[in-house]
Amino acid sequence: MGEVRKAIAKTEQVIFMVNQLQLFSDNEEIEEVSSNEVKYMLLPALLAYFHNLNTHASRLETVVKAKSHYKDFLKMCKSYKVSSVHIPLDVEDDEESESSAVVPASNPSAMDMQVMGLQRNSKIERFKQNKEYDSRLKELLAAVEKDTVDDEVKREFYLTQIKRWINTALDEIESLNMEIQILQHMAAMKKQGKGASSGGSDGAKGAKPTPKKAFRPFILTKDAIQKKVFGLGYPGVPTMTIEEFYAEKVQDGTFSIPNSGPASGSLQGRASDPDADAREMEGEDAQREKREEEDDADLLQGARNMDAYKDDHRRGWGNRHNMG
Repeated sequence: MGEVRKAIAKTEQVIFMVNQLQLFSDNEEIEEVSSNEVKYMLLPALLAYFHNLNTHASRLETVVKAKSHYKDFLKMCKSYKVSSVHIPLDVEDDEESESSAVVPASNPSAMDMQVMGLQRNSKIERFKQNKEYDSRLKELLAAVEKDTVDDEVKREFYLTQIKRWINTALDEIESLNMEIQILQHMAAMKKQGKGASSGGSDGAKGAKPTPKKAFRPFILTKDAIQKKVFGLGYPGVPTMTIEEFYAEKVQDGTFSIPNSGPASGSLQGRASDPDADAREMEGEDAQREKREEEDDADLLQGARNMDAYKDDHRRGWGNRHNMG
């Protein structure tokens, strides 16, 4: 059994014993409660705190119980006139159907700005009070831990704790109200989603949009030898040859297969014929030699022009110094 659940069980047991002894009554005020009994007024707040920490039950059930106990604590404090605190009203009944839950409007213009301002001022005021309470509790704790404690000091210590927990309860109820609405809304959306998935036409039943395939970087190599080399250096990155890359693109429809043989100079042509570059260069050299043998006039004139250009534009610093 978890520590939180043990704390919940023990707190509930103490509350039951206090109720059996009838230590508190609706027609009493705080002055009529003895100093040794004042501390038991904290029990509902502690139970709410422990419920909010519980992770072994559904979250919606947990927050509803926590809020209920915090409100019981505030009602007791108001009944005994420890504080004239205003107990927050529920936005909706806890037992209301989950499907009717409404999430608060996210647009500030849809809310009463004056109410928001009052809530903000109340939070600031509680924050200031809590700093004072914490400082005073620190002083009183040193006195309470002594062997002999004055009754008035003990009473002030417990009452200050109660006032500190009143502020905590107000903040927690506000937070829990928002969480309850969100949880109820999520449950309603989940129920609607299940209903939608079970209904509809037979053709569309269970149909889901095909997710796009995420792009994964890879190393493109010229041939299988380069693929092995780069694959060893980058084991986490896929490696493929040009031919494999083209084949993959044809398969997924990015590239189309040409009607005739591979086009000269195209990616797919190079992939299917890796020696095309070498044969093309050999063909150009052979054609040039043939033109030289036939004394091609254009080729001879181009060679003469290049020789003349080289004579007029010699390299080196010496030629640059003779300029001008």
